[in-house]
Amino acid sequence: MLRLFQVTEGRFLPLEREIPPTARVAELCSIVEAVSGEEVKGQVLMTSSGQQMDPSNIIGTYSVGTDTKPIFVFFHSQLHSASFPSRPSLIMPRPDLQQQLQVLTQRPSPTHFQRQVALAKLLGERSVELGGLCERLGHELALQEAGWAAVLSNCHGIVRTYRKHQQVFSKVVATFSSSKPHYLNLLTEFPSQLTLLQTLPLPSTDTTMASSLYDWISTHDEKNSLVDLGTECRKALAQADGENIQSAIATSEEILGSTALASLEAPPPLDSPRVQELLDKAAETTQVQSSLAENVQSTSQRALRSGDAGTVAVLVLSHQRTLSLMAQQNSQLEQWAEELETAKSAMSQYIHRQLRLVVELQMRISDSNSQLLLLHEHIKLATKRFEVLEQVYSVPGVLGSVLGEVARRRGFRAALEQRAHEVSSHLRHAREEEKQLRRQFLSTHGGHFLTTLFPELESRAPEVKLQLSHSESDAEHAPSEPVLARIRELLPSEFCPPPTPLLDLSASSPRTPLADHAVQTQHPVDQRGGPTELSGEGPGTQQGLVREEELQHQLAEKASQMEAERAQWVAERREILERSSTLSTELQRCQDECEAVRAECAAIKAEATAAATVAEGAEAVSRLQEQLQVERDKMAHLSQQLQAEREEA
Repeated sequence: MLRLFQVTEGRFLPLEREIPPTARVAELCSIVEAVSGEEVKGQVLMTSSGQQMDPSNIIGTYSVGTDTKPIFVFFHSQLHSASFPSRPSLIMPRPDLQQQLQVLTQRPSPTHFQRQVALAKLLGERSVELGGLCERLGHELALQEAGWAAVLSNCHGIVRTYRKHQQVFSKVVATFSSSKPHYLNLLTEFPSQLTLLQTLPLPSTDTTMASSLYDWISTHDEKNSLVDLGTECRKALAQADGENIQSAIATSEEILGSTALASLEAPPPLDSPRVQELLDKAAETTQVQSSLAENVQSTSQRALRSGDAGTVAVLVLSHQRTLSLMAQQNSQLEQWAEELETAKSAMSQYIHRQLRLVVELQMRISDSNSQLLLLHEHIKLATKRFEVLEQVYSVPGVLGSVLGEVARRRGFRAALEQRAHEVSSHLRHAREEEKQLRRQFLSTHGGHFLTTLFPELESRAPEVKLQLSHSESDAEHAPSEPVLARIRELLPSEFCPPPTPLLDLSASSPRTPLADHAVQTQHPVDQRGGPTELSGEGPGTQQGLVREEELQHQLAEKASQMEAERAQWVAERREILERSSTLSTELQRCQDECEAVRAECAAIKAEATAAATVAEGAEAVSRLQEQLQVERDKMAHLSQQLQAEREEA
């Protein structure tokens, strides 16, 4: 079953039914409301690490709910009062035991024998009850301390997140403050910018559109005009006022440096060593009390079985002293339980007081963080508005750059068309020469033999079609030069960039393909473009042979270089294989050594285990011997008392 611990009260909450780990946290909150009466919205469920449990999550995802790691529960309704209300004591007094002891000690007689045995049993049960109460109080104190540590961890996480938000906000404010003079300058010059946009005509021949850039920009924004943009920028700048920002930053710095954070680190009023000492003493005393009660029971049974009246009389006196000792030790246990209960009450008061500070601090952090987020949004809005304003300011400059680019492209197209016309004329002339060469070749060597083996010899010279795309210059609404010239006159000189130089298209005429054709087919061509005799060695043939020798020489050099690289690669591969073999041998040797070391470690571990077992056995024998010696001393002491009582009798 899930265990829930109420930290302020210092007690476990009893659940009415079993809750599976697959249930939602919201279902657990409903059960807590039914048990405690606290509304779900006033509950805070937390893990030992300080993580607040989300109602929409599954309980099993948090790995909590045991006796040692319970779910810590806090109630907001308990924080309304200035002090934590006192709770009734858990120590129930037993005056009847003290009265019975007084009656039996006033006039000890053999008739009190059975009553002494019964009282010893009651005192032993009382000591077990008090010892269990002390153990419970100690466990609850430890859980209270762990719950408060979880609260501190959660609070530190909130403070860290808030500090990061404050730092980010400070950086945003610094950036905005550095840009604020620029924004004010934009607002000051904005009317003159609007006047300039109204005077600049629209670079288009479409008369149905707006007549100026100002009108064109206004028609493309149905909600706001350019005048409204200036008004919105002023409002956004007013919302991101410097006084509000500085006040928010001062408040955040005051929260982060306040004494509330320092007061949360105050140590709790819990003396952990003293608590542990009381728990150890209570456990030891409870064990002694149980041993005394069992001793009274066992000796009484032996005396009754013996039927010796003298022995019974002696035991009555011995039991009287034992009962007095047990009563004193029970009184000591009650005092220790009261001390632990007082420590728990002080811890509850401390946690209650500190939780009020935590809630107050978190409320201040929440309010301040909300203000920082609101101002951050105002700054972001103002920044976006002024970005739009800067775009409006950039319109004349962009327009000037566009005019320069349009002029450059038109000049480039004119030069390209001129160059294309020249190249086209040259290619037509080259094609005519090619056609003439093919006719001459077929007339000299043509016939059924060549055309059958090489049908492509009858093909025509390839045609060349060189034309430019008209997608740029043939646009339907391209502005004319007079419109662009008028815009350049109206545009201030600072927005007109210097003209960009055109690309150099005045390259030498491309080489006629006739010479290349002669080199490839080894048919000499004269300088006029006509064929020479086949037996001659024209300049084209000589150039082809020289080029072929150069290519063969380069190919030989490349082949020798590749052979050298291959030999180097083979040598490197052989070296790598040798190193790999060496490393494999070394690896096998290391593995063998590791196996030997593992075997030695296993042997040493077995020896250590055996030695530890022997040491534990020896220690256990030693403890048993000590206990036997204690029992022997007790028996000797009882024998001496019995002998003395017999002598007195």
